Amino acid sequence: MPEEYNGPPIFPVLVGDRDAARLLGVSRSTFLKWDSSGLLGPMSVSPGGIKRRLWIAEELREWVLSGMSRRELWIELKEKKPA
Repeated sequence: MPEEYNGPPIFPVLVGDRDAARLLGVSRSTFLKWDSSGLLGPMSVSPGGIKRRLWIAEELREWVLSGMSRRELWIELKEKKPA
């Protein structure tokens, strides 16, 4: 039996479309429409070439806090942001 974890909460770094939609408070279908139309700023990642599309949870949060700009503007803003 696995040992019980008593540490601090663990938050995911990468989320699939269902969890990303939940994080934003929208349905999965709305999230996917936003993504395909470019309304969703952050783009998905495929680490190691996996087929499943994942989003960086922190980037989704930053996108919401910065005003939820369309993808082309979001990419520009990210490129101008100091590292």
